[in-house]
Amino acid sequence: MTSAFPSSTPPARPLSHLQLYLAFDSEKFSDATKRDAIKGFLKWALADGQGYAENLSYAKLPKEVVAKELKAINKIQ
Repeated sequence: MTSAFPSSTPPARPLSHLQLYLAFDSEKFSDATKRDAIKGFLKWALADGQGYAENLSYAKLPKEVVAKELKAINKIQ
């Protein structure tokens, strides 16, 4: 199979995903310190962390995706 794009074009990559599993009987993290650390990392990844994407041959997430993910992160209790 040949590509219509030049060899210098990075390969297309699908969006990765992350699932957080909470306790079955609760929608909240039992450890607030862990919750805050996870939320902080996810927010960093969607903001300042995006600056590393291109150097690692990844595309930055579209602003609409970032906004949707930030809303979901803010729901984590």
